[in-house]
Amino acid sequence: MLPDIQRLLRIAFTNLRWEARTDAMEEAMFHCLWSYFSLNEQGRAEVATPSSLVWYAKLQVRRGRVAGCPSNGREVLSRYAQISHGFKVLPLNQNVDDDTWVNDVVECRNASVLDQIALRMDFRSWLESLGRRTRRIALDLAKGFRTSEVSRKYRVTPGRVSQLRRELRVSWQLYQGEPVSMASH
Repeated sequence: MLPDIQRLLRIAFTNLRWEARTDAMEEAMFHCLWSYFSLNEQGRAEVATPSSLVWYAKLQVRRGRVAGCPSNGREVLSRYAQISHGFKVLPLNQNVDDDTWVNDVVECRNASVLDQIALRMDFRSWLESLGRRTRRIALDLAKGFRTSEVSRKYRVTPGRVSQLRRELRVSWQLYQGEPVSMASH
């Protein structure tokens, strides 16, 4: 079945560029093998055909599922979540004091016009109101670094980073003149 599977995979991913096609074919091949072994363990290996295995594998690859790993639709960085929910995660500039990424964030069509204006106008001045170290921590958290990464970088406990995250949220809400609810503390 292997030559037939490889031929069908080449056909299934002809619309992709060379690098993406190679990656997709490798991932799909793994899905095919994984499916075949699962069927074999269930005693149903005779129902596996090259076309059915490729059809299933093609769907899994296009949905962003990684073979042999559980897929989490809530994990922002997983390709599966990005495809399922129709968004894309882009890398931000690595310069900690550079907040030009704010313009990229504001490009989000889900944010209201008022939120976009407030972010463009107020975010930089709010950052300037923070101490230098707190500003760097705020930028790293806003860029999506995990609590554990920030805690190692600034040599504080993960608990302190979580506290800082809440303090920064409250500080931003106060800066914006929003009421601070008890849930924010």
